[in-house]
Amino acid sequence: MCLGAIYWARPDAVYFAADKHDAADGGFDDSFIYSEIELPYQKRSIHTEHHPSDSASNVFNLWKQSENKIDY
Repeated sequence: MCLGAIYWARPDAVYFAADKHDAADGGFDDSFIYSEIELPYQKRSIHTEHHPSDSASNVFNLWKQSENKIDY
């Protein structure tokens, strides 16, 4: 499970056996992902464009106004 999804899910605890070094040794090295996130969109290895729009922001505004939400 991706780390972002784990934190968004807000579990009481996380249990794991293999660490990031084990994953990297098995061919799943996440250090590349962390370095990419820090780069401006134009410098990422995968073409990335941000297209801001009011409709995208509205989804979050509706969430903020919802009385049935769980605060994160």
